[in-house]
Amino acid sequence: MKNKINIKNITTIGVGIAAIIGGGMVIYQISHIFPLPGVKFIMMSPYLSAAIFIILNKIKSHNGIMWLGGVFGGLMSLMSIYMGIAIILTTLTTHIAMCLLKNRPHEQRIYIGSILFSALAGGISLLVSKTLIGGVFAEIGMIWVLIITMLSAAFGWVGVRFGKRITKYIPNNL
Repeated sequence: MKNKINIKNITTIGVGIAAIIGGGMVIYQISHIFPLPGVKFIMMSPYLSAAIFIILNKIKSHNGIMWLGGVFGGLMSLMSIYMGIAIILTTLTTHIAMCLLKNRPHEQRIYIGSILFSALAGGISLLVSKTLIGGVFAEIGMIWVLIITMLSAAFGWVGVRFGKRITKYIPNNL
């Protein structure tokens, strides 16, 4: 597995992040129907996990999640510094977990990493909001953070299964 990034990988990451942001905006708007803290992360999990799995499957780099999450976090920091911090923390935590799985096949590592990214995105975002923003977020209990994390993981698993099916139809030369 290669560790360097090339033009094809940069393009894949760019198109993938554009798809994540575009789809995420739609899901974010729909999530306003449900007034529960963290529900947008649960709703976003299948889409986010599928997209991350497909992107990481295409770039096949050991540090792919760092490239993907770094660019994604940097772009989202332009919208909200707290969102950027949460994405970067999620990326670092996911990367560390994926490094612990280094003896596993690449597809298995990105399978687990994609689910973990979605799960941690929900939990870490709520924790960042709770600690850095405060206000109504300070009222969110740790049990709710855990519930959101677990539900995000479950829905993330569904997304990865879907992403795995999609990758069968994407040519290897793209």
